[in-house]
Amino acid sequence: MPELVTITVQVPADRVADVYAYVAQLHRSSLPSNTLPQQWTKEDGQLAQQVYKSCSLSAQKVLTYLAEHPEQIVSGAEIAQALGMVKGNMAVAGVFVSVSHHCKKFGRGLPYDLRYDQGHAIGYIMPGIVAALFRAAVKAGIV
Repeated sequence: MPELVTITVQVPADRVADVYAYVAQLHRSSLPSNTLPQQWTKEDGQLAQQVYKSCSLSAQKVLTYLAEHPEQIVSGAEIAQALGMVKGNMAVAGVFVSVSHHCKKFGRGLPYDLRYDQGHAIGYIMPGIVAALFRAAVKAGIV
């Protein structure tokens, strides 16, 4: 793994989620071509449990929230408010960077998609099949 460095930049508050999405994309695109993540399938229940178990409690809560709202576009602000995340959009975007890392570790793509409007990220959406996998992981009592 390449050396990681911490950088500090100022960005407009409404673009923070975009910056985190860009950083997550950098991590995804650094995979060797023979290990590109696969899309989630309905047979990936065990992998969903492993990803869920590997995630922090905050990430688990965000994944659970998206799984409970399948096929719905939800904003980072909406997720943060529902889960009491005081740093709002920034906290949700940060959680998704770690989710990206765990999915990559298990050879799968992100369990959600970003939706854009006029070049700005407006929300996250979890496909129904993936939502069912993560709802089952939650019901399995993985903590």
